[in-house]
Amino acid sequence: MMRPSGFLRRRLRRHPGRHGATLAAVLLAWLATLAAPFLLRPEQADFARQADRRLVILTPHNERVRHEIGQAFVADWKARTGETVYLDWRIPGGSSEIILFLTSEFAGAFQYYWQSVTQHPWTRAIAAGFADPRTPPSAAADSETGAISDARRAFLASNLGIGVDLLFGGGAQDVRKLAEAGYLVAGDAAAGTGLAAIERWHPDWFGPAVIPLQVSGEPFRDPAQRWCGVVLASFGIVSNTDALARLGLGQAPAQWSALTEPRLAGQLALADPSKSGSVAKAFELMI
Repeated sequence: MMRPSGFLRRRLRRHPGRHGATLAAVLLAWLATLAAPFLLRPEQADFARQADRRLVILTPHNERVRHEIGQAFVADWKARTGETVYLDWRIPGGSSEIILFLTSEFAGAFQYYWQSVTQHPWTRAIAAGFADPRTPPSAAADSETGAISDARRAFLASNLGIGVDLLFGGGAQDVRKLAEAGYLVAGDAAAGTGLAAIERWHPDWFGPAVIPLQVSGEPFRDPAQRWCGVVLASFGIVSNTDALARLGLGQAPAQWSALTEPRLAGQLALADPSKSGSVAKAFELMI
């Protein structure tokens, strides 16, 4: 047991009859502090340790989307394989924040690989070029461009990862850039992983009638099977009828020009397109 502080000793001397009660209260408070994290530990923590598998997923989606799709996947996996799987959701922010996160994490991982495994110096040019799809595949070995090309080939040929299994979310433009950089892979059909394996098992799915390459001119999946869309979403104007009545507006806005109504000043909300890939894509389609 820890030695009581000088203040506590003085208090105990001043009230000797309270010695046992005070000491017991201090001990109970100390034990409660130690036990609280274990008693209040969420059930998810126990399930995470007991699950047969853990799937780390990077996503910008909110809890409702994660819960609906996540629970369906867990139940389907259990029914087909008999295994329990724990979904480890990672939510760094919107699509833009996720891209920054991936760029930073892969840069750090490859820098360590490049310096410690290949024993090559790390330069600004290599940091900028190893994940740039415009880096030429080959160049003179004794030139700076040659070193960058070597780094690009080494990165694509490596099995380098950042501890994330799946990216769930983001628009086609975002995931296409990530795939071209080399951050996304198709998986191994022979090993039964990734979209490559799904296409091997169900080749009839990968056609215009089920999972087309394009929808209305927009890419829906990658021909190299590094990414695939999972849903078609529409966009428009969502109105709060109670708020419209309070503002004295008889009907909901039916077109974009209706949003210029002066009484709607300060009443409109929109996700930041610099952080939300979905809103940025909506703007792009309108333009």
